[in-house]
Amino acid sequence: MFDKGSWRRRTWLNSSRSMTAWLVLGSTWAAAASSAIGAPTGAEASSAHGVHTSGVSEKTKPSPANGESASNSEARPAGAPGAANAHAETPARAGTEPPLPEGTTVLHIGDSFAGALGPDLNREFAARGVKGVLKQQKATYIPTWASHKELGGYLERYHPDLILVTLGANELEIPRPEDRIDAIGRLVRRFGEVPCVWIGIPLWKGANPHLLEVIKDHVAPCRYLDSNALVPDLERAKDKIHPSLPARKIWAEAVVGWLAHHRVPNADRPWLLQDQSTH
Repeated sequence: MFDKGSWRRRTWLNSSRSMTAWLVLGSTWAAAASSAIGAPTGAEASSAHGVHTSGVSEKTKPSPANGESASNSEARPAGAPGAANAHAETPARAGTEPPLPEGTTVLHIGDSFAGALGPDLNREFAARGVKGVLKQQKATYIPTWASHKELGGYLERYHPDLILVTLGANELEIPRPEDRIDAIGRLVRRFGEVPCVWIGIPLWKGANPHLLEVIKDHVAPCRYLDSNALVPDLERAKDKIHPSLPARKIWAEAVVGWLAHHRVPNADRPWLLQDQSTH
């Protein structure tokens, strides 16, 4: 006699066994496929997330002190110039400008041309870890800054590692530019031992260059940066005198590049300039 209940139980049992067999077989195929495509397991999986079971991964490896490469940090003896108390320097990449000393302060003083250059220049400094301080007045002169009471306050307040001067635009037409020699010397002496650069203004069409020649010849121990040779034919603003906004950025980038290439790396003073190394 045909028993429907018994037939249903046998049918369900056979189906369950077949399903189990297919699941086991499928699991075996999946494991084989995973191994075939190189899925990370064990130590490989840990390494993929930047963690090694031995040694130190590149992601967790501590940087050498003072921003130096490992070889420089290990080779430099304690107490040598530029050792533990040195300012960090952003490493230079191939084909780029030399690094600037991070954590240093640059004080920039001058007239309206300092005001034109300064903001873009400070942005360039900030991108390299350098603090830029701009102190400028529109209608100001070299003798004014030579006896400027506020200059002493700026030096005490900011303790600059480098001083930039952009002056002379309002004095190009004086009858005797040589009369400024004394004021140039008095201003430069106020900086003491701080490295300094006098950034010559980029002359506009028809401007008299004689004063800039006098400054260049009497600015030592400061360095003189000839903007007219560095960035000739800068585009001018509507006044036909000051550089246009795009030209100011070009000027600032050129000044930073000049400073980077004229700085003595790893010196006792972070902003020591090449021609000053013998003074």
